[in-house]
Amino acid sequence: MTTAALLRSTGPETAYIAPEARTWRCAPIQSGAPDFHLTIPGFSATSLIPANHLAEEFGVGRVFVKNEAVRLGLGSYEVLGASWAVCRLLSVTLGASTIQTFDELLDAAAELGNFTLVTATQGHHGLAVAWMASALGLAAKVFAPSYAAESTMECIVAEGAQVATVPGSYEDAMTEAVNYVHAKRRTLLVQDTSWAGYEDVARWIAEGYQTIFLELDLQLSSTGTPPVSLLAVPVGVGSLAQTAVQHYRGQMANLQPSILSVEAERAAAVLASLREQRLQSLPPANTRLSELNAQTPSPLAWPFLRNGLDAAMAVSDAAALAAMAHNTDDQPCLGAGGAACLAGLRLILAGPGSAERKHRLGLDAQSTVVLVNTEAPDSIH
Repeated sequence: MTTAALLRSTGPETAYIAPEARTWRCAPIQSGAPDFHLTIPGFSATSLIPANHLAEEFGVGRVFVKNEAVRLGLGSYEVLGASWAVCRLLSVTLGASTIQTFDELLDAAAELGNFTLVTATQGHHGLAVAWMASALGLAAKVFAPSYAAESTMECIVAEGAQVATVPGSYEDAMTEAVNYVHAKRRTLLVQDTSWAGYEDVARWIAEGYQTIFLELDLQLSSTGTPPVSLLAVPVGVGSLAQTAVQHYRGQMANLQPSILSVEAERAAAVLASLREQRLQSLPPANTRLSELNAQTPSPLAWPFLRNGLDAAMAVSDAAALAAMAHNTDDQPCLGAGGAACLAGLRLILAGPGSAERKHRLGLDAQSTVVLVNTEAPDSIH
């Protein structure tokens, strides 16, 4: 069956399923990011929390939530990418050998002197960059669209960063950040998406996210739990989903998990791109899922998403808010990404046509499903 036929027969119009993705392979991620993360003061693996009520609801063996909302006390997974990207960026800027530990990074920052880390953000990426700047004794300048969560902006300011609010979209804020770096000396741009001529930092950020999936695999195997069968990952520009694809499709094992991307319905640029099989940009959107509000997927991520995603969903704000509200004792409080993932799983694994969709995704009553809760609840506002 062709991909186009799969699109027509999936069920919900907001779904895309391409089971042939599990046969696609790419080069494995090779970086020092996971070892570097272990040297960050206070670093530890985030919890993998069983959600038994969801396993029963979805008719699968088990469901887990990988809870990134508690990563280094910063409320998000973003620090994994930002820390590694800053590490590599300072190494390249100084023309030094590869920095391998956080202490070595501190020494490099001292040698670098008076520099400013600059970024655009919808929330937690900017907080991660500001936290890194503060830890390294550097300045930070963060550009944010006006819809970014006020509580996260306050946290960024508390880290000592300057925040500039930009009317319009995340892309508008990114334009301002780039212009600022071009106009100012002794600045370094730490952006989590790519464009022509700016790929290295986005690649380093994606490499940093591999720590999540290495932890996940170890947490499952160490308890004798079968490996993940379906992984649900939220998408803004797509870097986290890119890493999920690279991590699993870079393994030569025949048994591969299905990977599901979940977007905000009003900012579903990856889903639109998959349907057209070429990169698409959408008009600026108004969604309460601000961390997922991106108009264009990262060009660096796109080839991995196009070839390696088994499924893609777009969910409404209302569905994500409902998923966030129906919390239980065995489920952590979900932020925008986690709530969107749960809403997407409900669309694809429950209701009319779900048996056929499960079959296409290689799921049965013994399968392990994992959703990534990427940030704390303040990302929905």
